[in-house]
Amino acid sequence: MKLYQMKQSMFNIGEEIQDVNEKIIQQAASPDPKASDEIKELQKTADSLQVRYDALNKQVKEKEEEQSNKAKTVAPDDPKERFNHGFAELVRKTVHKEAIGPEIYQALGDEDTTGGNKFLPKTVSTEIITEPAVKNPLRDISVVSQIPNIEIHRLTFTLDDDGFIQDK
Repeated sequence: MKLYQMKQSMFNIGEEIQDVNEKIIQQAASPDPKASDEIKELQKTADSLQVRYDALNKQVKEKEEEQSNKAKTVAPDDPKERFNHGFAELVRKTVHKEAIGPEIYQALGDEDTTGGNKFLPKTVSTEIITEPAVKNPLRDISVVSQIPNIEIHRLTFTLDDDGFIQDK
């Protein structure tokens, strides 16, 4: 079962537990003398659902941990794959506003020998999307995106004296 399917099942079971708990409350408030038997049955159902929910929750946590460990594996030996992996990590950490480690900069070619790490590495600066010179008439209209955590970056700076940076 895929992780998203497991999470969906967990969500469905959680809703069922809420429904059963509401029925228990309704039966508890009912003056019907048979309500106690129905409450016992509903309580058994709620306990059964809770056991299923806990088991599924444990499996989801294990699978998420497994996937996070898989994502933290060492970058590949191929330089192109290492660069792609480093660039992907740079984008992920930037979107989540996390600190970027030195191994990511090394994968991108910034060796930190000339002090160029104070600026964007040249390999990254060539791939950054800048605002186009021609004004897009839809830019003012379309400000909402369906992609979570996305920010449209606009860069408007230049460096007059950047010849001292010798990064790759």
